[in-house]
Amino acid sequence: MCVLPFSWLSAQSTDLDQLVSLEYNKAPLGYVLGEISSTYEVSFSYSADFISMDAKVSCYVEEEKLSLALDELFSTTKVIYALIGNQIVLKKDNNKRIGKLEVDEQLEEEFSQIIYEEEVFDEREYIKARMPEVPAQMELDNEMIAGVDLPADFDYTYGKGTIKTIPEAKPYDYSMPKDFKAKFSVVPEVSAEVGGHKDAPSNTSVNLFWGESENVEGVEIGCFVNTVTNDVKGVQIAGFLNVVKNDTEGVQAAGFVNHIGNDFKGFQWAGLVNSVGGDLKGASLMGEEQTLRGAGFQMAGLVNVVKGNMEGLQFSGIGNVVGEDAIGLQIGGLFNSNDGDANLQISGIYNKAAYVNDSQVGLINVCDSIGGTPIGLINIVKGGTNAYNRFELGSDMAMHLSGAFKFGTKRLYSQVKASGRIGEVDAWGLGFGMGTALTMSPRSLLNIEASVMHINEDAFWTNTLNMLQTINITFDYRLGENVSFFAGPNLNFIVSERTDSEGQILGSGIAPYNILTNGNAQNFEGSKNKFWIGFSGGFRF
Repeated sequence: MCVLPFSWLSAQSTDLDQLVSLEYNKAPLGYVLGEISSTYEVSFSYSADFISMDAKVSCYVEEEKLSLALDELFSTTKVIYALIGNQIVLKKDNNKRIGKLEVDEQLEEEFSQIIYEEEVFDEREYIKARMPEVPAQMELDNEMIAGVDLPADFDYTYGKGTIKTIPEAKPYDYSMPKDFKAKFSVVPEVSAEVGGHKDAPSNTSVNLFWGESENVEGVEIGCFVNTVTNDVKGVQIAGFLNVVKNDTEGVQAAGFVNHIGNDFKGFQWAGLVNSVGGDLKGASLMGEEQTLRGAGFQMAGLVNVVKGNMEGLQFSGIGNVVGEDAIGLQIGGLFNSNDGDANLQISGIYNKAAYVNDSQVGLINVCDSIGGTPIGLINIVKGGTNAYNRFELGSDMAMHLSGAFKFGTKRLYSQVKASGRIGEVDAWGLGFGMGTALTMSPRSLLNIEASVMHINEDAFWTNTLNMLQTINITFDYRLGENVSFFAGPNLNFIVSERTDSEGQILGSGIAPYNILTNGNAQNFEGSKNKFWIGFSGGFRF
């Protein structure tokens, strides 16, 4: 007989389609489940023996379905869920893919084990307990989940299972092979070999102009070009070009270009271009009873290219290109471009990736979704819970009609504005700004924005300085799924060097009033400056 301890939260009913708003940053899972249960009348069932209530979780959703919110909440854990009756049953699934955490664990496992050409397993039998049958809605593997209608006491049935383990093995032997082989080449057709059998890899290869080897395990130095038709394990240095048609592990350096046809593990440096046709990873160094792991590293004067996955660091004068996922750091003088996911991208102009785990730093940042915050003048986040993409139509006391596109994340977004007015003073303007949206309630936001706008008055284009600087503070209330109303005060300061036909400072005429000097514009270094407090309102879509 066996009794298992369970924890549970209670509620009246559960609807996975109800709309919820959650905002948690590294909060304990047990605290988050308690708040969701009490706020939205949601009932959770789980076993504290398998799911840690102290695990830190983060979630930012606004007026989203409960099912989508739970997907976001459990995205960094091994927890999955299913609705059984009026309860949401939680279960731990060790096969669940959870992004960066899973990749880190996988890398740790890869680098902490010795790789065998042929794995040999020891087998032994053990007694395996089988659970009683549970409702067909959910598959449970040797776990008991609270909330399922089963008696507290029940009998286990027993059977036999098999455990497979890898036997203890000796570390890889990096000592110099007995059949040491050296090779000297002027060109591929003019070369000499010393020691070793015919098919043995070269342990030392020296090439005057251009050398070609099948395999290298050791050091290869070429004044101009090194070419290896198969694999390299060691150090390869060339004055101009290194070419390896298969895999490489170690260090590769060239004055101009390094090219590897397949996978590369280690450090790669080139004056112009590094190219890897497969994956880039860190090389492993194994000694007596220990394993050391490093990160893959590429440094190029112009461009680094990895057609597969990159795990480590890329640094280049112009740009970095990765065909799949990039786990680590990318620093490019002008751009970073990934077809897959990325951790952190830093460039002078442009960053692009699918999902970004940490951040992008550059003038223009583009991604499908992001876990952190992009930092730049133009941040385009196509979707995800952090995305903030709006079109705004509004009016204020100076400009009668204005429109703006806002794009980025709630923490930081950019906006492009255009506005106009018709009346005693005809004017229109173009501007740019940044802002942040603070969540006040499930249906409301507080937007704080700063913008600058060039104002053209009584002409298609005003060639002199005529700049309006504005700080907007607006309360945004969602009226429906795709529309919200906003209103709030703004602070306005305009600096103008407009002159009349006689060359006298005229200033701007769009200000409704001026509080600087009792209604008169104050002159600073030949410009007229006006300041006023206004009010704006409108709709966002």
